[in-house]
Amino acid sequence: MGGNNGRDKADTQERILAAATDLFIADGYEATTVRDIANKAGVGRATVFWHFSDKASVFREAFTRMLAPFRESLIHPDSDTDPIKRLDQQIASSKMFAEQHGSEITACVRWALESPDLREIVVETLLDLNHRFAGSLAETVSELIPEDRDPKLLAHGLMLAFDATLLLGFFDPRSQSHQDRMASVQAWVAMIQRDSLSASTPDSSSALRLNPTANDPHPEDSKNEVSLSQSAWNRFTQELERVGHKIVGPTGARNPRERAEGYRYLVRLLSAAHQLEMDIDRKRPTLARMMTPIRKFKGDGPDTLYHEAKLDEDLEYEVYVRRGDDIFFSLTVYAYDENGAYKIVDGLFDHDMVFENVFGEQVAKFHISAEKPAHAVNWLRLEGARPILFSREYFPETVLAVDAGRYRSAIMNIECVSDVPPPHVYGERDLEAGLQRVLDFVEDATDVSIGLSIFAGLNLIVHESEKDGKKTAMTRIDDGVLIHETDQNSEHSPQELAQMIDPRLIANNLPGPGIDYLGAWFQIQPDEAIRISGIDVPCRYWSCQIMTRYLESADFRYDTIGINNLQIKKNEENAFEIYASAENPGVENWICTQGYSNAHIVFRTLLAEIPMEAQFSVVKISDIETQPR
Repeated sequence: MGGNNGRDKADTQERILAAATDLFIADGYEATTVRDIANKAGVGRATVFWHFSDKASVFREAFTRMLAPFRESLIHPDSDTDPIKRLDQQIASSKMFAEQHGSEITACVRWALESPDLREIVVETLLDLNHRFAGSLAETVSELIPEDRDPKLLAHGLMLAFDATLLLGFFDPRSQSHQDRMASVQAWVAMIQRDSLSASTPDSSSALRLNPTANDPHPEDSKNEVSLSQSAWNRFTQELERVGHKIVGPTGARNPRERAEGYRYLVRLLSAAHQLEMDIDRKRPTLARMMTPIRKFKGDGPDTLYHEAKLDEDLEYEVYVRRGDDIFFSLTVYAYDENGAYKIVDGLFDHDMVFENVFGEQVAKFHISAEKPAHAVNWLRLEGARPILFSREYFPETVLAVDAGRYRSAIMNIECVSDVPPPHVYGERDLEAGLQRVLDFVEDATDVSIGLSIFAGLNLIVHESEKDGKKTAMTRIDDGVLIHETDQNSEHSPQELAQMIDPRLIANNLPGPGIDYLGAWFQIQPDEAIRISGIDVPCRYWSCQIMTRYLESADFRYDTIGINNLQIKKNEENAFEIYASAENPGVENWICTQGYSNAHIVFRTLLAEIPMEAQFSVVKISDIETQPR
């Protein structure tokens, strides 16, 4: 199912981009609307906004793809070809592209002239492409001329002649004029190709005889306009800008605070991705800490430490654990199946693990492999593509107490026990792959937070005076299934909602085994509070907490934004009431909303014997009865 969803999403995106490209070329950027694109692609506007944050994002992607054939044919010529023939091929390819894509080239000029917002990206992209092509030409030219000549100058001269031919074609499109201009380009090519070039070129005073490295601080790169590293970095920053547009797109932030927190969220994701993705080595993995008090994502819990290690499905590993002062510990293996869907492969809860008492400490060894070794006591199965080992440690208080030393975290070490070669020297391809992993991580986490917030946001709890008789609905995740109780608050049809949320966001980001959720999106005024009434359920742990628009726990460094079952005050029937507001109205069980007028309030249960049931309502603070504390 995951593979089909992925293909459906890719197909839909292709239809949107194809429709947008046709409209931008035919009608111009300013005259084209998102509704026009949606109608031509045969999708709803909501679908366009799910795939792209705004019209400008659609243009950027369409523009990049429009130039892809040119980039591929001109920047990557056949290096095995004789350089004389290769130069002819490069010029012929550029000429063919110009003739076959005249309307697109005309559109580029029009876009740059008509829209100041587009001018920068159009000009910057075209200049980058021009420089890359010049670098490719320079490589070819360097094989045809004496070493004391500068191939870059000759290549730029050839590019100027070709660019002038294209531009003059807008003002003088007559066939004969075009043929004359192309003949001058061919004459320049022929001059380069002639063996007598050195004899026919002036002496050392000529510009073509300049020392190619005299003013070049990196002479080893003089033949390449853009290196693979620089190209990878440029693509990374451009794509990161595209992801950033999702923060301010129609499905993104709705006020200044959400915008500020949204871009901060991207920085936090970059920090996590740098540690978790940039330099991964599946042959020599480490269990890296995922979340910190200032680096949070995908529904983190303030009382929980998370670690992960990237594994290789063809290797075997051993994990050594000295357990800390947690109230729950688990190890889980995740991987991708043949359809590209993320799944839980295997897992162990602490009560299923065998620990030894070594000088008063709980110590255990875990074997991770495709087949269980005969001697293994604690074993986790390894299968699927790109597997990950994930650990969870729950504590009686927030991880601030762990970081302060009041509770000990587990000491964990993972080691590959298969024979593996030594690590290779880091190179440009490693950089390129690492940057792509970072980008994928950031975009996935951004899509998850925005997508699931849209879904949860349909379950709005407000004060009775604003409900207009509407029933309060809840979003819950039970046994890995996301349940939305009603869609009557939706601004979109069920079909539009299904299109806006990629099914993989839910399927690929469900909680670990034994973890369930219950929650809603609230709207309160400064004089209001959220009241949550419920009955304690038998379980290892549960908590109620505030989460931001981006599914981060609210800032627990300074305020009590969550409360757990070890901290809750209950009556004789095990019933409880929790109030959430900016200031404590004088109650025992209180969590701080930190001034949010809109945010998530979420219950998380761990190994609950029965589902948590709770009632959410918004009340006036003046109506709350003060309780002894």
